[in-house]
Amino acid sequence: MRVGITIRLSTPSIWSNGIQQNAIYLAKLLQKAGHEVYLICSDETIFENGKETTISVLESLNLGLNQIGLKESYNEKWDAIIKVSLTVEQHAKDRWKSQNPNFKLVSYECSCKMIMETEKIIFNAHGAGEGRPINYAACDQVWFIPQHESMNVPYFQFINKCENATVVPFVWDPMGLESLAKETGYKPYNGKEIKKWAIMEPNTNVVKTSLIPILAAEKFHKTVEKIEHLFVVGSSHLTKNQAFINFIKGTSLFPERKISCDPRVQTHEMLHKHADAILSWQWENALNYFYIDVAYLGFPIIHNAYLCKDLGYYYEGCDVDNAIEKMSEIIKEHAQNREYLKKMRSIVKRYTKENEKMVENYDNLLKDLIENNFSRKKYNWETNTIS
Repeated sequence: MRVGITIRLSTPSIWSNGIQQNAIYLAKLLQKAGHEVYLICSDETIFENGKETTISVLESLNLGLNQIGLKESYNEKWDAIIKVSLTVEQHAKDRWKSQNPNFKLVSYECSCKMIMETEKIIFNAHGAGEGRPINYAACDQVWFIPQHESMNVPYFQFINKCENATVVPFVWDPMGLESLAKETGYKPYNGKEIKKWAIMEPNTNVVKTSLIPILAAEKFHKTVEKIEHLFVVGSSHLTKNQAFINFIKGTSLFPERKISCDPRVQTHEMLHKHADAILSWQWENALNYFYIDVAYLGFPIIHNAYLCKDLGYYYEGCDVDNAIEKMSEIIKEHAQNREYLKKMRSIVKRYTKENEKMVENYDNLLKDLIENNFSRKKYNWETNTIS
């Protein structure tokens, strides 16, 4: 089949945004399944070593994928287009359908839109009310990644004007980490002693925040063992927020100058230059490229993501005491665990195109789409497959 996947680069590096990575990883997977796949790129420009188009930035990465601009794509015949990180309005669907009456449009949902919409409405957040009204295209099917099934499905159906919504496997690829490693020389975990910790939640909505990890680090520091430093990455924009300042000043880490509020930084750079281990927390976002990246690099990560319990070191919900137990375990045992890196890389293969069953799942999803067949699937987190 001839398949397009939409992508809009919102940052100069594709590796700093999970949604645009998702578009690329999905394209590589469908390409492996034997389909003719194109990235349909925004016609906007971004700045990367001067002014370049989205297409030229992608071409410079040697992804091995076909690329085409959005306007140019209107003149091409497609079997299906999967909308990932570029808004598709009804007029665009009509243009594609004029080239092929059997054309299908899929909305591939990979963000916590219900929660973000709630924050827009209640708190006027995320640019609420900005821009013109958008006439979103009605989709033929909605595919959503597993971590968003518990809360977001009705909203996905609503905004896409489509009831045919199903969970699909989570797709990842080590190409981003390998590209950065080649560029920077950064290496996987090398057995160094665990002294410094980092929290790397973006703190831009309630889904991924630093508060629970800070509480865990604080309690560990006071009751179990002193930590050398806690980097709260992604919190520098909160240093003018009085509630956050009061929270940080209430810790024992603050007067001891063992906590810092830092801007966002690449995971690889933080682990290579600064921190030895990661503390993490999420709410209704129980799969995340970040967890996979850290585990793939062999570094210890403590997280509460129940859809990947065997990755890194897992604790339940908001159980700070459980997280503290994992911190103690890491300090005592991780440096001596020579099998950890091998084990983690074996586990994360289930998210990559090396998982033949997952490739088959996506191939079948496309076939059903074209044949107007739909059934809602069930997700198995241990195999990252659907049935």
